[in-house]
Amino acid sequence: MKRTERSWMYERKVGPYVNPEFEKGVDEFMQYVKDNPESSNPNEVRCPCAKCKNKRLWDPDTVKLHLFRAGFVPNYYEWMCHGEGFPTIPARGSNEYREMVFDAFGQSQDHVHSEEASVSSEEEPNAQAKHFLDLLKASERPLYEGSSLSVLEMAARITSLKCEYNLPHRCVDGFVSLLSEAIPNNNQMVDTFYEVKKIVKGLEMPHERIHACPKGCMLFWKDDAQLSTCRACGSDRYKQTSKGSLVLLNVLFYFPITPRLQRLFTTKTISEEMTWHSKNPRVQGTMAHPSDSEAWKHLDNYFMHEAYQKKVEEASTQGIQKSPNELYWETVGGRNKKVRVKGLGQGAELYYGNRKSSKSSQQYTPSFLPDARLDGPEGGAEVGGEGASYAE
Repeated sequence: MKRTERSWMYERKVGPYVNPEFEKGVDEFMQYVKDNPESSNPNEVRCPCAKCKNKRLWDPDTVKLHLFRAGFVPNYYEWMCHGEGFPTIPARGSNEYREMVFDAFGQSQDHVHSEEASVSSEEEPNAQAKHFLDLLKASERPLYEGSSLSVLEMAARITSLKCEYNLPHRCVDGFVSLLSEAIPNNNQMVDTFYEVKKIVKGLEMPHERIHACPKGCMLFWKDDAQLSTCRACGSDRYKQTSKGSLVLLNVLFYFPITPRLQRLFTTKTISEEMTWHSKNPRVQGTMAHPSDSEAWKHLDNYFMHEAYQKKVEEASTQGIQKSPNELYWETVGGRNKKVRVKGLGQGAELYYGNRKSSKSSQQYTPSFLPDARLDGPEGGAEVGGEGASYAE
């Protein structure tokens, strides 16, 4: 997208003269640099000209002169060396850990009061609601009076450090105990890693423990779940201790991908990146993302039936009255002014064919809507057993 919008960057001259579009674009770039300074010194600006290549710092007037003389460094459509494209630091006033809890549970701020009201009622909240409310309280409760860190933030960061550096439990226990002694009294700091895990328990993702052969030959899973020795090498599944108890020798942790993808799509700061491919147009005839390929579009079309059935089930569960027409267009992404499906891009020919050579209406039959009738805003659209006719 930026490659198209900033094509002026490499159209410096029109004949012997400077291109007015280039001059206007340079002014926009200098304004961006002014609004997003890299240094506290306003006379230190990184120069992106073809000679300096973002390696030297000059005052703004010199940088502007360099750009007029030599132009921009090649392929610098995204001004990364000037801070563009990097995540911004969240404002200190916003509670990002509270927002993280909402994202993890798929809740909105509007539903909080109804959840909290259920606690004050006589009925005990279910397990999921209890985890949600406990995490909310932990995200708002300071570690000690006057602290900028919440109980949830401290627990989450300790858990992250343990995983990142593979620290033993006993090491984390000692570290947590030391922190508890170092901060002021009457604090909310726990003393062991076990208690830290209890705080973040509601945020954990599902996983499955599957017993495995000590030599990695097979998994004791499904039909082999009851075996006590490996079918390939004969190794024992368990080791017997001196007290007669059985100890598992090897275990595989399976992390299902579906809930993890769902978490990415429900996280506000990440969901925009996850849906970038469907919302950002690309230059025609180029492949900038795997979604531009015919294989991706084929999968979208193949699994459209399942997506439509899910829409029907959701509407039925929520008691929402929607016609097959509305559910269909929600599934495929809505319509544009020509009564066509949005978001197909070059793949529109898979649905409508090439309509440039003929003004006659094309036939399209959604296989999962054999008897529905769709009324389009312009000319009308009808779906029946014989196909759909779209009037121009």
